Amino acid sequence: MSCSPTLIVAILVCSLIFAAGCTGRAGTAVPVAPTPAHITLESLVLTPSEVPQNFTLAEIRAKNVTDVSKLAWDLGWKQGYVVRFTRPSEGISGPTEILQTVTLYPAKNIPAIAELAEKQERSDKNMLF
Repeated sequence: MSCSPTLIVAILVCSLIFAAGCTGRAGTAVPVAPTPAHITLESLVLTPSEVPQNFTLAEIRAKNVTDVSKLAWDLGWKQGYVVRFTRPSEGISGPTEILQTVTLYPAKNIPAIAELAEKQERSDKNMLF
């Protein structure tokens, strides 16, 4: 009896597809990713365990109306949170700072905001990318 190689490959592929659907257990819980309604800005900021050693938490707070520029308002700023870590001076360079701001804007405005942020950040010669 002779079987063509194409038939053998087709049977093997069908067997694998059938077996793949049978590998899960019934009733197994699948974690659901949190929706934006469940995520707080505070939960998105860096924590002390996520920054390099020798950095200390200097500031963590919600941003308020006085922290926001007119441009941010014009782009639809809704809320923000800021965290700042500092490290003492090492040698001739001054202190080092890690500053993170997490901000909420309408999704439709994100492309314009990303472009503006890129231009502003790249123009600062004191920042490393």
